[in-house]
Amino acid sequence: MRCLTLVHSLKSVSSEKKIQITFICHKLPEYLKQKILNESFELIELKRECDNEPWTQENDSAQCINILSSLPTTDLLIQDHYRLNAPWQELISPFIQKLLVIDDLANRKHKTDYLLDQTFGRLPEDYTPWVDQTCQLLTGHSFILLRSEFSKLISTAFNKRNNTDTIENILISLGGMDVNNISEKAIKSVINLQNPAMQTEQQKQKKQYKLNLVMSSAATHLDKIKKLIKPHSWISLHIDTNEMAKLMLDADIAIGASGTSAWERCSLGLPTLSIVLADNQSLVSANLAKQGAIINLGLGEEITVEGITTELIALINDKNKYHLMSEKCFKCCDGEGTYRVKNQLFNVENKLLNVRNKVQLIPATIDDQEKTFLWQSNTSIRRYFNNPATPTWEQHSQWFEKNLTDPSSSLYMIHSNKLPVGTLRLDKQHNNEYEISILIDPTKQGKGLALNALNQLPFLIKNGTFIAIIHKDNISSQNVFKKAGFSSVSTTRYCLKIKAHKKVSL
Repeated sequence: MRCLTLVHSLKSVSSEKKIQITFICHKLPEYLKQKILNESFELIELKRECDNEPWTQENDSAQCINILSSLPTTDLLIQDHYRLNAPWQELISPFIQKLLVIDDLANRKHKTDYLLDQTFGRLPEDYTPWVDQTCQLLTGHSFILLRSEFSKLISTAFNKRNNTDTIENILISLGGMDVNNISEKAIKSVINLQNPAMQTEQQKQKKQYKLNLVMSSAATHLDKIKKLIKPHSWISLHIDTNEMAKLMLDADIAIGASGTSAWERCSLGLPTLSIVLADNQSLVSANLAKQGAIINLGLGEEITVEGITTELIALINDKNKYHLMSEKCFKCCDGEGTYRVKNQLFNVENKLLNVRNKVQLIPATIDDQEKTFLWQSNTSIRRYFNNPATPTWEQHSQWFEKNLTDPSSSLYMIHSNKLPVGTLRLDKQHNNEYEISILIDPTKQGKGLALNALNQLPFLIKNGTFIAIIHKDNISSQNVFKKAGFSSVSTTRYCLKIKAHKKVSL
């Protein structure tokens, strides 16, 4: 769900750029598959391992590499998986450009460009032992991923909470599978509220409470829950709902897990009795309780129906506490986290995307022969060539045709605004070493075209070392290659080592 939230934001990064989004997942429940497919995102499911071949990061990465290799060139891999860390990431690295890891455990090594941990109270230094210094950390509640349907309702929710005098509508939502059937305890606690012995005289005169129960069609104990609530017409069951934002807005109190939905409830100022259903929820629940935004009931398997009932009654009868909790909720999640994450990513990624927008490298064809002859014959740039003598048409034709047919040579036309503006040539020497030559139309020089072309080398070659031989007097060309990351190894020789051809998937 948090990946869906993030990619919705990334999809709208620019009206001019069409962003292709692919989900690579292990086998999913049908309702989650439909959530992805209904958004017109591509979904590729990994194969199950054989019984005699247990799951490992190595065989998982092998499947992912096969998939990434089959996809078009893309720009970002987002990994959200608690069993994957540095070994998997290092294996995937040669096939991606940038990696964003979503985590909330801070307990294992990562090799990543970005790490997002939206846990309330999480500090960057929590990840100091686990990531390289070059990793950009996005930590804490400023980066909470919130779906747009919740952000849009914040102002409406603020007005509603301020005008709430009586508690009538209760919401229960305890995650997808609810293996331990904590929902049953929560439901029975609300049923207890209908007992006249537990109501004040004022409450007895009011109508019954209304309970909205949200569950997944994959929930382990769904049938049992249906039997439990059948006699109670005031309980409504919502299965695989797409109306979560509205249900939270309508609710006066929630009983919920301390996962992603905790931020959704906070954004709408909804006071919550929070239940910890997984280890990674403990810190979230503890910090939100310390802030006064929730009541932390503790671990799901340890709480009792009576305990939930007691806390519900106490909150219902204490208006001051109720409104203070609502106020604290709003302060914990301002709804801007997804926007901040997108900006952090695309402040860097736009530079990469803009490279492709400014120039494109297209394999040369025989039709480009005459255009390149005009450039190579220009005396103002010819003086910097290894052979400064101007070639004849016959000499140029032989050279050009040889480059088109020689498997060790790759000749690309540099295009800008769909027009040819220069050439880039790679001549393979030995192993993964290439000599690189670049030529820009003399009338188009000084516009950054050469630099943008050089910056595309990672998209052309896998692991490679690039050698440029530059005339000692060609200061302009020397500066361009240095800006592209080349290092001087002599007065005329410049070198760049690229770790791997990078492909990236969302």
